[in-house]
Amino acid sequence: MANPEKGYHYSTSVPTNMMSFKDGNGVIHQIHIPAGRADEALTYFKSEEWNELVAKFPKWENQPYTDEFYIITKWKVDALDDDEGVIVKKAGDPLVLNEQGEVVLSEINEE
Repeated sequence: MANPEKGYHYSTSVPTNMMSFKDGNGVIHQIHIPAGRADEALTYFKSEEWNELVAKFPKWENQPYTDEFYIITKWKVDALDDDEGVIVKKAGDPLVLNEQGEVVLSEINEE
């Protein structure tokens, strides 16, 4: 990213795109978690809804990460140790580039 705002730092994180689990019958499954759906998969996992995980998520076949997986957070340089980061791209959102090929970011209002 070119020309970041002075006084800010950007961090990038990526949620997992694969989950392995053993269902109630002892069968091991591996599923692919598409961008933006990690929380949904975790909810089914925590509530042991194995059939939902198998039905609603594709089988794991070494699917690669895509730009949509990346989460970009903007931090004030003097607040890096605080929880004051502002998400400027969340998982599931496309990575937008301007004419110069630079990443375009905008603050996201979390509900």
